Amino acid sequence: MTTKLPSTPITQQPRSTSKLSLASKLMTNNHIDHEICEKAWSSGLCDCQDDQKHNCLSSLCCWPFFKYTLAMRIGESPFVSLIPCAVFALRVKLRTVLSIKGSIIDDFFAALCCEPCAVCQMSRELDNAGL
Repeated sequence: MTTKLPSTPITQQPRSTSKLSLASKLMTNNHIDHEICEKAWSSGLCDCQDDQKHNCLSSLCCWPFFKYTLAMRIGESPFVSLIPCAVFALRVKLRTVLSIKGSIIDDFFAALCCEPCAVCQMSRELDNAGL
């Protein structure tokens, strides 16, 4: 059995079909296109007490597993949950990929001041995005 070779050389890689490929659309000449980033967070940082599925108090009993699950849903390594301050980086990535308004300073202080609430908010956002 022989394989038929294409008559012309292939000059491009196949396109990614990942939902997380939106980040490349946000970057234009190394600047973020803020017109694309118009969406706000679908829930507040302190709305975790209203959410039965992502209650930050119930997640504290198995905190490393909860962070592991979040990292895997975002497409990061499972070992990210073991890195101190990794929630900050995950929050920046999620906000960028889902085109959510905000800044790195906002993400830093949300992760620093109330990491459990920030993780619960990110989980709710992923649920709302269908990821």
